Amino acid sequence: MRKKIVVLSASLLLGAGLFFLLLSRPTTNPMRLELANNFPVTGLVAEIIAASPDGKTVVYTDSEARQFGWVDISNPASPRALGTYPAKQEPTSVAVTKNGKWALGVVNDVPGRLDILDMKTRQLQREITFPGQPDCIVVSKDGRFAAIAIENQRDDEEIAMPNLPAGYLLIVDLKGEPRNWSTRRVELTGLKVRFPTDPEPEYVAINDKNEAAITLQENNGVVIVNLENGKILESWSCGAVSHKADLNSDGKAELKDDLKNARREPDGIAWTPPGNLITANEGDYSQDVDKDDNSFVGGRGFTVFSRQGKVLFDSGDELEAEAIRAGVYDDDRSEKRGVEAEGVAIMGQGRSTLAFIGCEYGNGAAMYDLSNETRPRFLQWLKGGSAPEGLLALRERNLFLTANEGDGTISVFQKK
Repeated sequence: MRKKIVVLSASLLLGAGLFFLLLSRPTTNPMRLELANNFPVTGLVAEIIAASPDGKTVVYTDSEARQFGWVDISNPASPRALGTYPAKQEPTSVAVTKNGKWALGVVNDVPGRLDILDMKTRQLQREITFPGQPDCIVVSKDGRFAAIAIENQRDDEEIAMPNLPAGYLLIVDLKGEPRNWSTRRVELTGLKVRFPTDPEPEYVAINDKNEAAITLQENNGVVIVNLENGKILESWSCGAVSHKADLNSDGKAELKDDLKNARREPDGIAWTPPGNLITANEGDYSQDVDKDDNSFVGGRGFTVFSRQGKVLFDSGDELEAEAIRAGVYDDDRSEKRGVEAEGVAIMGQGRSTLAFIGCEYGNGAAMYDLSNETRPRFLQWLKGGSAPEGLLALRERNLFLTANEGDGTISVFQKK
């Protein structure tokens, strides 16, 4: 009798262990999304997008109309325009402070400019000017810093690199009221990249430790900077890929050609929950491309890197294969950079992590389950407006948004 009790107890313990093991595993059925609205903005285009802390108000840049715009998305199915602010010159990016009081918009002007705008009145509070052309602005999660990538962008078609003056990272210390904010400059020259005198910083992502990861797109590299002290922590090359692709604009979407040693040249970047990095490999620098040698730029996919630059996963031809299956692949772009993976957004969902890869010439974004970062799993293609530029994931509201440059819309996707 005593032996049976021991066996029974062991069985119960084993069953309980399996039960808790199953509970600890990531969910195998992440949520699916559907298009709630494709909202036409006030103005001409929508490019980069940011949101208030409650996720109910979004701010977007409109480079064509040279303005910032606000939209109420309290009801995702029925967004409502709130107003605009004239930027005078081309706005390139926007972020919102942690307290929700200020929209921080950077403007491509001479000199470059940071417009600090009241989120409620949409009026200018302060201007901060700096040398160079800004590309991206991001606010740290704790609200202490804003990081601005000053790209000093060259003319893509006419000017070869290096092209001075060099770009840099500008850190804004957001202490107290805007009148007290100050800036610090971090030089990004001298790194072990293709053009050490011309870093070309493109996009910024900040983790919980206030470390900023910056893509150096034309240099095919990434640099990580400590925002507390401005120290460079890591820098590395993103390498090249070889896989099947469609390299001929012949009216047929077929991944039968060999993409050989194509530099990834990432644009968007995001930190993953374990502390790795995911990049959207758009490609950009093409002055030294030799088509007779079948040499191309742009990885035509996305990559998961360790913070030291080790490749943990690369999507190869999968992203474009899914675009073909979804019927959104534009064969006219085959001889250029394919779907042009441009933006990345990350959203925690239950025990899973979702990754969104925005594709400028895929009219939407690919959604992946990133719970296993060495084997991301494709979930669905989110078809939205034309030529999505900016991505925004709002975890608390289970919403995902794209700002679409092609047709001047904001696509709002919600949980099914």
